Amino acid sequence: GEFKLLYNVGDVYSPSIENVEPLWTECDHFLQCITEGITPESDGSSGVEVIRILEAAQNSLKHNAKAVKINQ
Repeated sequence: GEFKLLYNVGDVYSPSIENVEPLWTECDHFLQCITEGITPESDGSSGVEVIRILEAAQNSLKHNAKAVKINQ
């Protein structure tokens, strides 16, 4: 192959990330919330906020990436 020189300034940290199926992790967390009565990491209000952000992003794209306010 072709040699490629890479140059970095500063420290590089490569964390170890567990190789687990994301959907399994979500389902396991959901069941844990039910059985232990804990609040989910991402609840309904988090979902509403994600939708607001996605709608604002879509609106921005429709207007040539113009900055838009996120509806509250």
